[in-house]
Formats: sequence, C-alpha cells, structure tokens
Amino acid sequence: MKIIFNDLTELQIQAAAVDNGRLDVKTIDATPEELRNIFEDELKIKKMKVVEQGRVIAEYSNYTIMDGLTEYAGKIYGVFMYQKGNTPEDYREKLDAVIALASMQAQSLDKEDAVKVMALFPKYEEGADYTDGQYVVHDGDLCKVQEKSGTLSKIDVELSLSEKITRKG
Repeated sequence: MKIIFNDLTELQIQAAAVDNGRLDVKTIDATPEELRNIFEDELKIKKMKVVEQGRVIAEYSNYTIMDGLTEYAGKIYGVFMYQKGNTPEDYREKLDAVIALASMQAQSLDKEDAVKVMALFPKYEEGADYTDGQYVVHDGDLCKVQEKSGTLSKIDVELSLSEKITRKG
C-alpha cells in the first residue's frame, strides 16, 4: 500500500485512516525527520491518494496540519494530520461559543425549562453583581434574582432577593 502525494511522489505505508477527524498514517518506510519534511510540505500533502494493488482505495484532501508523530513497536511511525479549521482546538473554540450563546439564551427561559439546563447558568459568587430576573446556581439550587440590590450576599438565604426554584439531587 502506498500514498501518492499531490506532487506525484510516493510513500509506502502500512495504514491510513481518518478517526474523529484526524488522519492517521502509519509507515516503516521513512524516518521521523523524513516524515516531518513530507507532512509539513502543504503543497505536497494538499491531496493524497492511498493506492493498494493499483487501485485507489482512499483520497484525503487538505489534511495540512501536522498534529504529531509517534513510534509504534517495530519501528512503525505514525503521523497525525488535521484539516485546517478542524483541529481539536478549533472544535473547542466552537464548543465554547455554542455554550456561551446557549447560556445567554437560557436566561430567558421559564422556571420549568430553566431547571432542565442548570449547567448553563453561572455559579453564585458572593459579592458579584446580578441583575433582576437572572438565574444563578448556588449549592445545587437554581435561583432567580427577584430584585436588583447592587451586590448580593447569600442568595439562598436572602429570599427577598431571590426565589429558590429547585433543589438539585
């Protein structure tokens, strides 16, 4: 089995597969330094074809970000590649944005729906500034601030300032 790169050079490989967005290539036909040189050349690796017995069995495009090299038993080397915009860091950034948006939108939910998504609300911090109607979580309780009072002391005790909605657990 071999990979034919965009510049028509070839590399004998043992395996190539995508798992969770990461392209894993295994070979015994190159040193780690040679693999770095090959897989850091963005033009060379922009398009790669895996060929076995003269037949193209897979094609990979735009896997241009090298995530790492590893050595397996028997001097087999693995190369890990991602597509631009699809690295774990990119997914984390997108997930953080989705959570931030969901947290903002969750503040407008009614009590019945708010208790279903308690993880989206901020944890109560003594001395923090809260707004009227804002949901916060304190000691497992979902609380809704009833009136603005600059900063709040214990929200679960100050029922004049908050309404305890539910006890988690």
